[in-house]
Amino acid sequence: MSTVREQRPYWALFVALGTAAAGAFVALRASGAAPWLTGALYTGLSVVTAVVVLVATWRYRPKGRAGWYLLGAGQLAYSVGDSIHLVRNTLQGNSAFPSAADAMHLAQYPSSSPPSCPSCAAAPRRLSTRAFWPSPPACCPGCTSSRSPPRKACRRPRAR
Repeated sequence: MSTVREQRPYWALFVALGTAAAGAFVALRASGAAPWLTGALYTGLSVVTAVVVLVATWRYRPKGRAGWYLLGAGQLAYSVGDSIHLVRNTLQGNSAFPSAADAMHLAQYPSSSPPSCPSCAAAPRRLSTRAFWPSPPACCPGCTSSRSPPRKACRRPRAR
């Protein structure tokens, strides 16, 4: 007897609920609802995103999971910064700058950078000034693979 475990498309549920929450955010903002309500919805969506990335990485253990953990940690830092900003600015009326919220927002950036080449999973040799996922030649000079999924093997020319 063989037991085959069926994979449920949890990602589709997350996308559907996230889209509904984003739509609710836009509708509330357009209707002039209380700023704390729209801020709480936005921050809640941000926290849920961070938790989903971290839990899915822990559960499914993808190759190169350090990058996923860093991405989740960066999103969590952003969420904490937004939470602090929501409480201080919207609820307390204190808009001091700089604040702990600004520090948490800045902490997000180093952990949201790609830790490796998305085409070959090799460590980058130089910094790229391109977008979040740079093209393979920008992050991995010598890599001849085209824009492909991160798990594809690197096809670097062999050293002679």
